[in-house]
Amino acid sequence: IRVKKAIGAVDPNLTLRNCALLGDAASCALTVRTNNGFVNEIDGTLQNLDSIRTRGIDLTGLYRTPETGIGSFGLAVNATWLLKYVLSASNGFVVIDRKGTERGSPDQAFPKFKGNATVDWSLNDTIAASFTGRYISDVTEINPNDGLPNRMNSRFYGDVQLTFTPGFAQHRFAFTIGVNNVFDTDPPPCFSCSLNNFDPTTYDVPGQFGYARISYKMCRGGEPCEAWWRS
Repeated sequence: IRVKKAIGAVDPNLTLRNCALLGDAASCALTVRTNNGFVNEIDGTLQNLDSIRTRGIDLTGLYRTPETGIGSFGLAVNATWLLKYVLSASNGFVVIDRKGTERGSPDQAFPKFKGNATVDWSLNDTIAASFTGRYISDVTEINPNDGLPNRMNSRFYGDVQLTFTPGFAQHRFAFTIGVNNVFDTDPPPCFSCSLNNFDPTTYDVPGQFGYARISYKMCRGGEPCEAWWRS
């Protein structure tokens, strides 16, 4: 995918590096210093860019077993490989390769691989259970405190869910309970991120999340609602 005449913010660490090491006038204009020469702030507002180019591979797989005496089992897999994510500035001078990095403020990670898989089991359309595993590969950020790379390790999350659909009312009621992040996995520390030292756009908020849900199906399967109400 290529986006021409894109609008985006240049990484402040790259802006500072281009000014200090390469003497780029456009980058130095965005770097505000105090009277004694210390960096006070870096203007990270949106700019007109030349292009954003990205390339990747998405994979989806679905499988379900036939009904057996102990129910049926299913497997759903979704995976994404990021092969390229390059941002070019309008003057052709600044080029940023985002693949495998954490941008930080505004928070966004670009992992080389992300995937999730769900294994589920159901019995007689009455009981269903599932486990979903979510994996995010490691990324690297630039620590604004010392200017050195910081590796944010990969994370694996697990979610479980149980649904009971009783036979009364023609299976139209469903009772569901579940827990997200059942292993209580914390997000990797992020020094460049703007919120609570982690990236909430990519990783789960710390802690487990439990929920309960009651749902009711108004219409019979395959029939319009009007036909059911008339009957």
